[in-house]
Amino acid sequence: MKIFTVCFLLIGVVGVNAAPIRFDFVFEDPNNGARAEGYIVFEETLMVNPTGSNTPDLPEGTVEEDGSYLIPGPEVLDLAFTVTGSQTSNGTYGLDDYEEVILFTNGGTLNFNAELIGQPTNDSPWGTVYDGSAGDFNLFSNDLIIPPQGNRYAEDIQGEGEGGFIPNGCNYFELCTAADNMILVSMRGTPSVVPSVPATSSMSILILSLSSLLVGFWFFRKS
Repeated sequence: MKIFTVCFLLIGVVGVNAAPIRFDFVFEDPNNGARAEGYIVFEETLMVNPTGSNTPDLPEGTVEEDGSYLIPGPEVLDLAFTVTGSQTSNGTYGLDDYEEVILFTNGGTLNFNAELIGQPTNDSPWGTVYDGSAGDFNLFSNDLIIPPQGNRYAEDIQGEGEGGFIPNGCNYFELCTAADNMILVSMRGTPSVVPSVPATSSMSILILSLSSLLVGFWFFRKS
């Protein structure tokens, strides 16, 4: 009986610690009407807020310091959005298409339960300026080459970069394809949302595996 109690407690810990939060977002191209609309689900307990060079307990230059989250990873649980109105890239995209997500707050502690655009940062309000001084939200696909130790958008800011078939981050708050430059116009969080494609962190897997071993050992002792 004690074995079962321990197992249920361990499984309960996994459930209690899970705090998925969903952000609904919209990118729009003001010139041709292309639109990317969808959502991303984070594990809120693993998110860094605020992010920036003054982020407490995070050395400047670390991955987390600039709000970067790798895919696959325990922080990003789900991603899905649909592009419409594009000449080249209409369709639905998800986790399998991307390897990195940026949610950079530029030192501001964002209220994830409200519209993020317009919230204060250390400089311009979040999502209102496209030079990094207002933070960033962006997606980088598997085939995008990011220069080491450099500005992800350096080439694009200089006018030399261009998007491909899969929408890619090409400037702060901007997704580009070969024919579209879509700017983030809305992003709002909804806490305690169960992701449509559940993801299990390595710690959860370890705990569940331990629970299974304990149950197996209990049955072995009884046989």
